[in-house]
Amino acid sequence: MLKYFHGTAERIVALGLPAVVGGILLVLPFIDRGPDRAPSRRVVPLFGIAIIFAGAGALMSLALRADATDKGFQERRHAADAQAVKARKLALLGVPPGGGTRVYENEPFFHERKLFADRCAGCHVGKSRKGPELVAGYNSRAWIAAYLHEPDGPRFFGVTKGIHKMKPTKYEGADLDAIVEMVYAETGATDLRPELVAKGRQLFDNGPCSDCHSREAGATGDEGPNLAGRGSPAYLTDVIANPDKPEHCGEANEMPLFREKLRPEEISGLAAFVASLRDASADAEAEGAASPPSKAP
Repeated sequence: MLKYFHGTAERIVALGLPAVVGGILLVLPFIDRGPDRAPSRRVVPLFGIAIIFAGAGALMSLALRADATDKGFQERRHAADAQAVKARKLALLGVPPGGGTRVYENEPFFHERKLFADRCAGCHVGKSRKGPELVAGYNSRAWIAAYLHEPDGPRFFGVTKGIHKMKPTKYEGADLDAIVEMVYAETGATDLRPELVAKGRQLFDNGPCSDCHSREAGATGDEGPNLAGRGSPAYLTDVIANPDKPEHCGEANEMPLFREKLRPEEISGLAAFVASLRDASADAEAEGAASPPSKAP
């Protein structure tokens, strides 16, 4: 009813009308002292009650119709239903002592997601990014291929002040697939195509890639970052803690030195979460990133 009344009328409907109806129902047993219980002898009070139910039914029908055509409401309801399903699944793993919405702490990378949102998302998620986009699919085959085609694109290093000026790859077709598979293998992925990895390493070592990058762990002095273990949890841990190391960004680094801001276990947890984005689908990541109820810690 509040959708149809505003100002003074809103206060009357919200506070006055329920009080009046409740008061009538409260005094009804005291004023109706007739000995006959037949409904036909109580037409007036029954008619009043019928009006109340009819009004409530009409308002409910209007609300249901409005909700059915409200796209925003339907999206919020879908998100709430998804959260409820997730909560039930997580509760099966055990309910923490805090109970209630603390079941969300059972979700993989729960605390790491919160830390990422607090410390990393500002620079790596959204339109105001200052660094490469870190979302579902990061370091997947598709991501690597897109990066090689447009390293200075807006999804990648185009938003930086010029951390590097890598040229787009000239590899295409099977050769590009091989280079992508070689870089993908460095992430620690297990679904590799060994023949493509071998071909990619051969192309890398004998082509222009090796002019700027090394595949030898710990090697420095190249124009571009060292690719040994690139995208693996150990590699990402080192990048987060020490982005200014010569084998990473060196003097061109624009990223904060998180070794000075986070504990080692927080850095390694963030690295594991970022590494997990490689295998996360966009839908699954969106569901995982959805905010739990407001009472969640």
